This record gives sequence, structure tokens and C-alpha cells, in this order.
Amino acid sequence: MTTENAGAARPRRLALGRGEAWAFGGALAYALTNIFSRIAVVAADPLAAPVFRLIPTLAISWTQVGRSQARWSGLRPSASDFVGWRTIAILFLGGALGSTVGTVAFFFALQVGGVVLTVPALATNILWSAIIAALFLKERLNAHMIAGIIAAVLGVALLGYGRSAGGELAPGALAAIPLALVTAISWASAANCTRYALTRSVDKYLAIAISQTFGIALLIVVLFASGRGALLWTTSFSAIGLFLLAGILSAIALICDAHALSLTTVASTLTISGTNPVLSTILAVLFLGEELRPLMAVGTVLTVAGVLFAQLSKEQK
Repeated sequence: MTTENAGAARPRRLALGRGEAWAFGGALAYALTNIFSRIAVVAADPLAAPVFRLIPTLAISWTQVGRSQARWSGLRPSASDFVGWRTIAILFLGGALGSTVGTVAFFFALQVGGVVLTVPALATNILWSAIIAALFLKERLNAHMIAGIIAAVLGVALLGYGRSAGGELAPGALAAIPLALVTAISWASAANCTRYALTRSVDKYLAIAISQTFGIALLIVVLFASGRGALLWTTSFSAIGLFLLAGILSAIALICDAHALSLTTVASTLTISGTNPVLSTILAVLFLGEELRPLMAVGTVLTVAGVLFAQLSKEQK
């Protein structure tokens, strides 16, 4: 049974059980990913950071491809199930947008504004993905989803206003919000490139491997072209270790979500997984000493609520 069928076979209601525990584990893993990424990027270059962060996911994807002859054959132009040059080009585009543009912007956002400003704005990637899917993949965008999008955008605006209202503001801190939105849109675009490949029966591990290989290769080219190639071997071992840990935690989060979807409803999984920005914010305040003003807290909650409302409306359309 696929995870989609597992979700569709049950009533769409919230419950508490093993599936919800897996979903919470995924949300916590994503939150810890953000925390460790923030700690590491303070002392590292945001251009080099994505290379190390993406290594675990890339390794897992190619390992899965290598275990299946059927997956490998998708790369051979002479094979009957060759994925096609058009699909490869679209996956390359997804890698450039997601792994290069999006992840670099993410680390710049973390560096200048921290987790509290970056992660709630980043959560809107689900909404951008729905909009892009409606424009290019002809998926339906209903009124409830639009309402959720509006609520989330207002939440992000309130988050920025709450951070700037009163008290001192670190130079460039508010730049984290537009940078996070660049990441959100880039990741949403990349997700739709992958979705395009999946609709053409391309294996998911092969799709991820192709797109991320190109994304990392492009990052390395950019590093050398900008005279920063030495960062690949001069970045501190502690920072590299934290980036790799963040990448491993991100992979663990994906596994937790997959288990959750196989054990409980889509609604329960999405609702609990959607608490990631709130968990990230709480952990950042407790362990990184980041500031959370009242209006920022309201903006964070409104953003998360809007994202969840839009996503759950999509699942129930």
C-alpha cells in the first residue's frame, strides 16, 4: 500500500498514536536541523555550507539507486525506460533552484537573522509549491488554500514588523525574511520539478540523485569561480561536522514522515509536522538566545496556521 493510499483509506481526523509519534519525531528532527545549521553557519561561509549539508541526502539517494538495476537503467539513453533528456533538464533546473539558489539563500538568512526570523518565512514553501503547481502542473487551487496563503503572508509580515518594532535591531537582520522567501520559492520550484519527473514514472531516488548532483556540482563551480574554492578543504572540521549532522537529521525527518503517513492520516501527519517552525523557534530562544517578541510569536503562529489550513484544504479537495 502506498503512503497516499494509506492516508486516503482512513478518515481525515487527528488522532494520537504511533503515526503521530513518528510525525512529531520528524518535526523535531527538522527543528534540530535548523538549530545545528544556524550554529555551524555562524563560523562558516554560506556558499560552502550547502555542499556539506547536502552530502548525506545525496549519498542516501545514490546508494538506493545503486541497489536497483531498474533505477540505473533509467540513466541509459538506450534503455526503454530512459527518463528522457527533457526530464533530466527539468531535474537539473530543480537542482539549480533548490540545492544552489535556495539552500545558499537559506544559510545567508540563518546567518543574518537567525532561526526565529528565517524558519517561519521558510514554512511558506508549501504554499508557493501549491501556487506553482496550479500554474504549471494544472493542479487545482481552491478558495480555502488561497485563504491559508493570505493568512501565512500576513503572518510573515507581522513577524517582520514585530522584530523591527522597538528595541535595537542587528544590521541586516530583517534581510532574513526576503532571503527565506527566496529559499521557500526556490525549494517549492524544485519540488515541482521533482513532481514533474515523478508523474513520468521516474523513481524518486533517481530524481533526487540527479537534481542534487547537479545542484552540488553547480555550487562547487560557483565557489571556484568566485575564488572561494579553498573553503571546501579549509572550513573547520567542527562546522563540517555540524553541517553533516544537519543533513543526517533532515534525512531522518523524511524517514519519520514516511513512517507517519503509513500509520496515520495525512491530516494528522501534516498538522504535527507543521509544528516544525514553532519547535525551531522555541529551541532557538532556549538554546541560542534568540529574541522572540510578542508580535513575532503571533506572526509565527499565524504563518503556521495559514500553511496548515492551506495544505489540509489541498489534501481534502
